[in-house]
Parts: sequence; structure tokens; C-alpha cells
Amino acid sequence: MTSDSASVDRKLFRHVILTRFSVRFTAEQPPPEDDWLRYRFGFFEQAAAASVRTQTTRPDHWLVFCDADSPDWLREQLPALGEGLFKVVWLEEPWGHAPLRRAVAEVADRPYLITTRFDSDDALGKRFVSLVQSQFAGQGQMYVNLLRGLQVDRSGQAFRCDYWQNAFISLIERLDGQPRTVFQSFHHPSSRKLAPVRNVVTDPAWVQVIHGGNLANLVLGPRVSPELVRDTVDMELDYDTETHGARLAAQWLASWPRLAAHCARHPGLARTYLEGQRFLHRGTTTLDKIPG
Repeated sequence: MTSDSASVDRKLFRHVILTRFSVRFTAEQPPPEDDWLRYRFGFFEQAAAASVRTQTTRPDHWLVFCDADSPDWLREQLPALGEGLFKVVWLEEPWGHAPLRRAVAEVADRPYLITTRFDSDDALGKRFVSLVQSQFAGQGQMYVNLLRGLQVDRSGQAFRCDYWQNAFISLIERLDGQPRTVFQSFHHPSSRKLAPVRNVVTDPAWVQVIHGGNLANLVLGPRVSPELVRDTVDMELDYDTETHGARLAAQWLASWPRLAAHCARHPGLARTYLEGQRFLHRGTTTLDKIPG
């Protein structure tokens, strides 16, 4: 296991969390419906914002990207929620590398930069920022992947999730011009094609929330105790806190056939699960960049 490091020189880098809340991908794309925005805002407030507020080490900056044509209520409530916690970047143009890198460049005023990808409906473990920063050693370019996390579904049940190159990945880079950022590829599983990946084995470091708006995310592991969620993250989102003993054991047993059924329907899911277990047992390891 890897522990937090108190010896990291934080004067050498800025650590910036990057979150896409609601953006356009093309100029012609219509704005999202109001109901969707309110649904998304609830998850963001109760999971994402609550979890960053209680980090043992705060990031230097948290930038939350949102379309400038958002409704008035969101333009008021999002900055109010972010006071002292994050900055809203209102985009007058579609989401892409140019506006993202401009916003990051404004706060990247040290020799090195760490950027973390963080979805607006998920949550960071209490030590997430500290754990990422503990991997800093003046690398020219290296991804940091905290392998072990949790998933919480709509029923409030929690599941283990061991996923290398997951959606919570970070990038350390030495600045020699415009920042590349962790979004140099918007497809996070492609990270190893761009730079080495430091696959870090710790206690669970993040929580992915599975709900009606992100059904592309499937459960990737067996049922675990709600105490593990409580120990991992501070968030206001409801989840099952009462299941223990025989009931938990029964749910754990039942979770394996469900996982097998998911894998049968989605063959890539089995590979993802097995890769997670393989990297977990290897321990903290730096994986070389894939050539080409």
C-alpha cells in the first residue's frame, strides 16, 4: 500500500482538478433541458462538491466548466456553491482542448502541473488529492492512476471497483509551453499510449455513482460493506448504511452471478475486471508508455 507523503515540495507544482459540468460539444448542439441540469446539480452538490470540501489536502484550484448559455438559476447557484471551493469557467464556445488549456494556463504558474479528471456526479475519497500529490517526483510527463475505488448504485449498495486507467486519472507534467492537461486525450483508457502510467495501490480512493444518467457505467466488482464507503468519502449523497452481517453476506454472494451476467453481455467488462485484479496484485507499479 502507498501512504500519503509529507515530503513533497508543493511549491514546485500546481494541482488543478478539472470537471465538465454542462458543456456543448458542437456549436449547433441545443442546450440541455432544465430537468437534466437540476438532476445533475443535485449529484454535483451532494457527491462531488461535498467530497472535495472535506479533502485532507485541498487542490490549488478546481475548475468547473459550464456552458455560458445556462439558465439563470444555474448561473447563480453554481458560483454560490463554489465560493471558496471551485471556480466556474463559463464557456462561450464548444468544449475542446483550446478553451480547456487556456483556463488551465491562467493558474499554471509553477514549473510542474498536476491535473485530475473528475466527473461531476462522482466523489473523491478524503485522501485522494494527498495520494495523487504523494506520487510527484519531478516527472516530465506521467499519469497517476489510483487503482482501487468503489461504486454506489441507485439502490445505495456499494461495490468494489479496481480499474486501471480509470475516470479519476491525473497527469503530472513539466510545463514547457501550453499545458497538455489530463485531457490531452478525452478518452481516459488511452492514457498509456501518451505517457507512462503510475498505477497506485491504496485503500479505496474514489466513488463512482451509478445512476439513471450514466448507465454506460456498469458495476465492476462484488458487493462490499457500507462501512467502506463511510471510511472512504465524506458526501451528502444517500447510500445504504445499515446492511451488515448475514444480509451483507447474502448480497455479496448474489453480486457474483450479477457480475458474471454483466460480463456475458459486455465481454470487455470481464477483461477490465481481470486486469484490475492483476494490477492490484502486482502492487504499485509504473507502466511504460505503449510505443507508437
